[in-house]
Amino acid sequence: MIVDDFKEILDNFETESEKPFKNNVFASKMRNEFTDDFKEFVLDIIGDMDKYDSKVSPGMLGWTKRPWAGLRNNDATNTFQGGLYLIFIFDFENNGFHLSLDQGADYPKKSVRIDISNYLINLINESNLKIPQGFVCDETKVNEDSILSKFYDINNVSIDELKEDLKSLIEIYEFLIPKYMGYIAKDDSLLNDYPQKWLYNANKDYFISANIIKNYLVENNLGDLEKQEYEEMFSSFKSKFSPEILEKLEGIELLNSLFLHDGDKNNLGYCLEFSEEFKKAGGIGGGSAYKYSLFKNKNGQWVYGTSKKNSQILNENEAIEIASLLRNNIVEGANYIKTAQLNSIEDYKALEVKLSEIFNDCLLKPNFSWIHKYYTLLYPEKFPVMHSEPMKKDFLTKFKIEPETWYYAMDAQFYQLSKKAGLKFYSIFDENIVRLFFKGGKDIWEYTDDVGIGDNDVKTTRYWLISAGQGAYLWEEFYKNGEIGIGFDGTGDLNQYKTKEEIKLKFQEIHNDNSSHRNNVHACWQFVHDMQIGDVIFVKKGWNEILGRGIVESDYEYNPNKPYHKIRKVRWTHKGSWTTIDQLPTKTLTDVTMYQEFVDNIKRLFVGEDGESEEIPENQYPEYDEIRFLEEVYIDERGYYTLVNLLKNKKNLIVQGAPGVGKTFMAKRLAYSIMGEKNTERVMMVQFHQSYSYEDFVMGYRPSKEGFDLKRGSFYEFCKKAEEDSENDYFFIIDEINRGNLSKIFGELFMLIESDKRGEKNRIRLVYSNEFFFIPKNVYIIGLMNTADRSLAMIDYALRRRFAFFDLKPGFESDGFMYYQNELDNDKFSNIIEVMKELNEDIKNDESLGEGFRIGHSYLCNIKAEDVEEKLNFVVEYELIPLLKEYWFDEQDKVEYWSNRLRSVIDDSEQDNLY
Repeated sequence: MIVDDFKEILDNFETESEKPFKNNVFASKMRNEFTDDFKEFVLDIIGDMDKYDSKVSPGMLGWTKRPWAGLRNNDATNTFQGGLYLIFIFDFENNGFHLSLDQGADYPKKSVRIDISNYLINLINESNLKIPQGFVCDETKVNEDSILSKFYDINNVSIDELKEDLKSLIEIYEFLIPKYMGYIAKDDSLLNDYPQKWLYNANKDYFISANIIKNYLVENNLGDLEKQEYEEMFSSFKSKFSPEILEKLEGIELLNSLFLHDGDKNNLGYCLEFSEEFKKAGGIGGGSAYKYSLFKNKNGQWVYGTSKKNSQILNENEAIEIASLLRNNIVEGANYIKTAQLNSIEDYKALEVKLSEIFNDCLLKPNFSWIHKYYTLLYPEKFPVMHSEPMKKDFLTKFKIEPETWYYAMDAQFYQLSKKAGLKFYSIFDENIVRLFFKGGKDIWEYTDDVGIGDNDVKTTRYWLISAGQGAYLWEEFYKNGEIGIGFDGTGDLNQYKTKEEIKLKFQEIHNDNSSHRNNVHACWQFVHDMQIGDVIFVKKGWNEILGRGIVESDYEYNPNKPYHKIRKVRWTHKGSWTTIDQLPTKTLTDVTMYQEFVDNIKRLFVGEDGESEEIPENQYPEYDEIRFLEEVYIDERGYYTLVNLLKNKKNLIVQGAPGVGKTFMAKRLAYSIMGEKNTERVMMVQFHQSYSYEDFVMGYRPSKEGFDLKRGSFYEFCKKAEEDSENDYFFIIDEINRGNLSKIFGELFMLIESDKRGEKNRIRLVYSNEFFFIPKNVYIIGLMNTADRSLAMIDYALRRRFAFFDLKPGFESDGFMYYQNELDNDKFSNIIEVMKELNEDIKNDESLGEGFRIGHSYLCNIKAEDVEEKLNFVVEYELIPLLKEYWFDEQDKVEYWSNRLRSVIDDSEQDNLY
């Protein structure tokens, strides 16, 4: 029993530790027998140790001062010397031990660990997690940088109490892991110094992405997304088409079993592309039967070729000979993959080289989508359920990972991301994640597509932090010459590089390594392409010092005669030394525009005696009116003027509609059309969710290094901004307004949002600051609401009477959408619209659904003529069909019927080619 082991340690360790450590019997017993007992004790609580490691330690190379027994989750740390873990610490003076949620002593440094401890303690206090009785998080805890700890007297400890306490503490631990890793990930200085062995050799991109995904899964109770149906699918496929089975096929049986012919639904080609059983392994639809390189056409002839240009008609014997060649190559590739160690990007590149050699003697290539899908179904632990190269790139970009240029190397990137996120390979493309990413992804990334919100043509001021060489030794010269620059010797003129990949290859050539050099590559690219005239630059030194402020006045220039080569002209407005309250990133160049509080804190350093800082050149915003609105938003003119009148009269408007009707797309454009210009300074968008609170919206206390500070929320700051500019209209947009607890979020402001309660005469006193506050008359609120989300509560009457409501409907019949449809001039696109209209009619007439669940037009927007087939295939498989499964979760026949109708539109040309 573990308590007996602990008692033996307390009784004997001090005596034994006076003896030599090497070959000590008691030390060996702690490392082996006691460790096994401890593992068994933990296993009885958590069920399996797949993600955990445990250890009882007398010391590493010599006796430790205090022996311990530790339990760590591999997602949090790979060592007991750093990171977050659970630990039993023996206390000889008090004849007992402490159970502690703690941090490793080696990294990060103690002051940072204390900050992290305070941060995690606040998260625990704000959550609904139950803290086991007896645990403390104040100054009486076992270590200053511990999070929670409890002392147990060895003579009074109960094994049942210990189990229950550890079980509860593990729940808290697992809740905090993504928060802890996110804290590390957000601080470049911590992340760059974090020992790589504790990050599984992960680079920053995968590290941050994986922890954002894990956070999302935890917050939405989605688990690890592992599904038995996938495991059954992989097993079923192997039972039908394993390499061993393919090897035994000969003659006409080989030909008919592998390649498409005569409508046979049992051959490999048909199963990969059309079989419902294997659809979850990724779509390979689109294009023609030439992608198989060998198939029987509708005239009953066997064709070998990858296009009409290189194709030839074969007789049956010739077709069997080619089929044998292709089969042998496929099987040889599969057998090589089976034993190949595939972990790194270089491993997957080597695989692509090897497969290319294997397929060198035929027209079939290993990067053909059906070959990749075949290998995925055989080895799902090595390949993703994504086979289209453009889609792979698109997905990686959504994951904020720069795609590799090699087809199989992108698989390595997905492999690394899935490992960091603790997911099965196929789960990276689970519909819970996929649908969110391709609808703006705000639930995961707080990310919004430029096209979606309509700001991509608006010039806004960006704020940059830049270093002036090592120790800022170039600052005086920069200031004297009125310029700023970066060096990076050997890279030459940055205008010669067309992509970041080219810059990376140059850095690898200079340094003779395979490192990504991501920060330096990004700095070079941003200095040339992202920095603009009118942007504001702050020159930094070290961790907390600002030396100057300036405004960019020229485009990028290259001067090989200067020590820093790459320059921009700058009008310096301030020179001196200012200490920041925030720690500064260590990178050469950092765009900090999006970190509003961080930027505001730096701006305050430069406020003069009169309370005003030097003005930044005013932005010129593009004009925008109702004509532009009607061109871009698929709604009729009457609907537009109804929207404007409702908003103007009521001041508060909720636009409601089903998925895909374009609510978010429309919101900012409506505001811009009323303003007459695309002025992003007068529009703010937030998204409500279950955790959104009054403290986020108005104000509240937030943890800081000194304790807790009163922080102003988004709506408070926006109203103050509008108050200072009373002659212009301001628009506050709330996405998913019905996802939040509105009474909790608005608090005492619920009354003030009414149109007749605006202005200073209706001011009230705020709870936290004890100040008077009012909502200016020039503030308009636009709420967006999804009518098809059955998980959300109905909006109560108190809110309804304060808002006007407008139903946004699918715009397939609008003039703008029909013009867009005619411009594409694609039969498949037109056909799928007709099917969606019929589908919407069925949804409308369904008693359990109704008009509010009809599917909108935005699923089919922003498609280019050259991408129609591929994009339609993606929309159908990953957006529309999963949505239908939600709608008719208890009517499988309907789901199958409409899924087949939608798929038939995309696949019909395939059928013509095949038979």
